[in-house]
This record gives sequence, C-alpha cells and structure tokens, in this order.
Amino acid sequence: MQINVISPKNGQTVSQHTELQKEFLLWGGNKGKNTSVDYLNLIKQREERTYPLPVTIEWSFLSNENENVILHLSEKKDFSEYTVYKTSENKAVIYNLKIGQTYFWRLSDGDDLSDVFFFNTEDMPPRWIYAEGLGNIRDIGGWTGKNGKKVKQGMLYRGCEMEFHYNITDEGRRVLADELKIKTDLDLRGEAVGKIERSEIGEKCTLALIPCAAYSDFMKDKEICKKIFSVLADASNYPVYVHCWGGADRTGTVVFLLSAILGVKAEDLFLDYEITSLSAWGERSSDSEQFRSLLSSLDEYGTNDDTINDKCEKFILSTGITEQQIDNIRKIFLG
Repeated sequence: MQINVISPKNGQTVSQHTELQKEFLLWGGNKGKNTSVDYLNLIKQREERTYPLPVTIEWSFLSNENENVILHLSEKKDFSEYTVYKTSENKAVIYNLKIGQTYFWRLSDGDDLSDVFFFNTEDMPPRWIYAEGLGNIRDIGGWTGKNGKKVKQGMLYRGCEMEFHYNITDEGRRVLADELKIKTDLDLRGEAVGKIERSEIGEKCTLALIPCAAYSDFMKDKEICKKIFSVLADASNYPVYVHCWGGADRTGTVVFLLSAILGVKAEDLFLDYEITSLSAWGERSSDSEQFRSLLSSLDEYGTNDDTINDKCEKFILSTGITEQQIDNIRKIFLG
C-alpha cells in the first residue's frame, strides 16, 4: 500500500498545547498575582482553556482508489502492541498522547500494510487530557523528579468532578475507563458524602471517597492525609483519577504534596498548581494568601536548610504514613 504522508511529516515533533497554554507555561505561570477563591463555592469565570490540541495524522493514496483502511499507532517500533483507529476519511484525529514520546504508525486494509512512519510529541508538561464533558484534566507525569528521573505518565490524573457541575458523557467515560484504564476514583469532596455511592467512571472503577480541606486546613487533619496517601501507596490502585470540584484547590493540595515527595522541584510544583488558572474556575497563584498559608504550615516541619520537598515529606511522615509507604509511592512513579 503506497501512501503520501501529509501530516505530521516523518520524524516531526508535534505540540499538544494551544498557543495560550504554551504562552502561560513559557511565561512561568501566574506569579505575582494575589488571587483568592472560595473552593467550596466556586464560580465559573470563563470557558475551559484546558483542552489539548489533538494530533492529526493525515495521508493521501498514491493509487486512484480510496482504500478502506485502519490506522495502527504504537509506542513500539515492532508494533508488538498498538491501538487501532477507525476512520472514514484519510485522516485520524487523536487526543491524549503522552508527551515526549515517539509514536510509530501505519495503515492496514486487512491484507496489506503501508510503510511505517513516526513522529514525536513535544516534551513539555503537563500532558492535558480530553474527556468529553469534563475539564482541567492532566496527567501528573512528565515533570522531572528525584535523581533526575521523569515522573511516569499514565499513573495518576488530576481533574474535575463528573456529576454536579460537569456532566461526563458516554464518550468521556470511555476515555477514562477504556483509554486511561482508571481503576480508582479518589474523590476529595465533602459535598459528595451521602450523594455519591459509585464512581461515574464505571463498574470496574473503585470509589475511594475521602473528603478533605485545602491548603493549610488540609494539614490540620492528619488522619485524612494518612488515608489519602495510604491509597496512593498501594500499587494495585493505579491508574488513579483524583478530583474535587474543579480539580484546583483540594486536588491541588494533594498533588502538590505528592509531587513534592517525588522530588519535583519547587518552581515546577508552583507552576503545576497555577496551571489551573486555565480552567473555568478562576486564577490560582502561588503568591496568594491561601497558597502561602500552605507553605507557612509546611515551614513548621523543617528548617531554613530544608527544601520544600523535605518539608512535605516530614509532614506526611508525621501523619503516620511510613517511610516504606513513601518508598512505595516513589517506586510507582519513578521506578
């Protein structure tokens, strides 16, 4: 089967960020802004700007016949594992690819295969996720962690709720359940107690409803912190989808602490928190009084010589989480 590749060109590196998203990341986030939010009573302030750009693979046939084909996409050059994309056009629009990854692709008509082509995805976190009906979903992987190791992608996704202020569609549910293969729905909402009995992701997904507060208030209930990080220390729970209402404050606090013990550097921790500013629920700044209250509370768990990573680890250990559990978390995310 002979084809002409239109896009991406063979070996090309493609971005999954919009220009607005890239500009926000390159400018270093929202520092210097003193924002304030009531995270239990969020107000929608804009349309979502957290959707990724898809990668569009497009081709034409060198013969006059319009072949009936499917596309095979793989992270492995030998196609020992691959995903099938069906299309009635000479193109496939693909969301949710990993960042910093080489992908190989080919076409098949059932009898014949095309040549193999490849492209690379830009290595710029975050890896945004598109699941229809939802917003502000991103993989916490892709950042550089302890000893220079990259945090694994595909393990934990942070995002919004699915029932009250967002309405997940069947296609969105398919993405979370079948594409991302979420096994645990870690729900941090107190407002879900008595209202939610199962995960919207589906029957195969376990609901772990552990209501918590955000920022410095989160640190006041060490038993809740212990419960959350006990879930995160169990490899059998992954992949995990962690969320509150907008995926901003309670989720942001938990992910900040988790990423800190994985060794993600402070400037990336702050930036990842501020990225939620691209969501519908208003701006977030690491210079806000709320975020500074979290940092101030963490100061109680270290000295001036300690990094933010050290302080987060000492706080988590103070809740009853063991060094072995923290080591388990690092093995899950860093190998």
